[in-house]
Amino acid sequence: MKKIIAAALILRLILSFWGEHSDIVNFYWWAMDIYNNGFNGFYDRTIANAMRATYPPISNYILWLVALMHGFFWKIFWFLNIKISIFPSNLMYWWESKYGWYFLNKLPIVLADTGVVWVIYKIVEILKNKKSALIASSLFAFLPTFWYGSAIWGQTESLFMLPVLLAFYFLINKKNYTSIFFYVVSVFIKPTVFVIFPIYILWWLKKRRIKEIVISVAASSAFAYLLYYPFHPTNTILWAANFYRTGLGGELNYIQANSFNFWSLIFGFENIQDKMKFLSIPLDLWGYILYLISITPITIKLLRYKNIDSKAWLLVTVLVAFAAYMFLPRMHERYLYPAILFLIPVVVLFKELKTFFWSVTTIYLINLYHFWWYPEIPTLVNILSNSIVERTIIMINVFLFFYLYSFTLRKDLSLKNIRNK
Repeated sequence: MKKIIAAALILRLILSFWGEHSDIVNFYWWAMDIYNNGFNGFYDRTIANAMRATYPPISNYILWLVALMHGFFWKIFWFLNIKISIFPSNLMYWWESKYGWYFLNKLPIVLADTGVVWVIYKIVEILKNKKSALIASSLFAFLPTFWYGSAIWGQTESLFMLPVLLAFYFLINKKNYTSIFFYVVSVFIKPTVFVIFPIYILWWLKKRRIKEIVISVAASSAFAYLLYYPFHPTNTILWAANFYRTGLGGELNYIQANSFNFWSLIFGFENIQDKMKFLSIPLDLWGYILYLISITPITIKLLRYKNIDSKAWLLVTVLVAFAAYMFLPRMHERYLYPAILFLIPVVVLFKELKTFFWSVTTIYLINLYHFWWYPEIPTLVNILSNSIVERTIIMINVFLFFYLYSFTLRKDLSLKNIRNK
């Protein structure tokens, strides 16, 4: 297992030298601003060369730590540059450049990736065996589907999904307070975690006493206050609630944003406003209606069973996350990540989903590459830009969702029946 983690880390560190997406550029300027101007008023400031900050506070504390690390290593490199004649001076220029910052801003994401490798191993080891756990962790460690978005793009999906996986891990181990703590941590890294919230909270609430719920809500509220206070010391709770609510919608108000989902099947990749009306109902409301309709049968099924196996909870988590990506408004291509991440332990627990796994993860990788085109391979760009090819891939992805939907509804989710298989 140690070798898999080490190899995953080295692979991602090497790949982190490439890729300059606009998101990592934003992180660079946000880190610089926090370092130079402090936390207070950060969310209200207009930051040159970057969009206004929209991520919850823990993401920005991480950027602040990155900036501190940058300054710390700069002093070390400068000392060595002066004292040792053979020290490569070009390293100083690179470290001071934006490329040194890009690499450093990817470092927490890379470290989170390696943490995900370990947690996947632990979850599958508990639910099946060590051999299956090694297979599952290797899938995440080495498939380009999982390192392209983190090491090259610099996206933060693994940063918020690591505490989510830990939340599920501790839930499996019946450590409920520890579980809810990690889920709350993930919420204050990025709001995308809400795509799996219905299933997580349903599982967590099973057999919870009122006392546990009250303590968890109170502790979470206090934690939120402490996180947001440095950014906005006055009227902190009200301001934070409003900021988080507005941040949930993201920066684009289109019904979809380069997502191979239900809405792109209907409209293609046109910038369709999510408030455009169909039958006098805004499209975004249609999205919420379709999402609720899609998860209602599985929710009813879960409520029918007194005891549900942990494997079944993970399977349903994949389905609900996939449903959110498929129907909810303003979905980016990356928002399928929670579904495919949970699909890793699920595919080794339910071997019938092997073909489904390889199909979905391949389409997700294509979706990440689509429109960014990095590295730019002209032949591949021409093929994937063809409207017929695009529409075909989207149709396959929609079909895969309904296949998973059917598969999950047909499964007997009770503890006894799952364990006997």
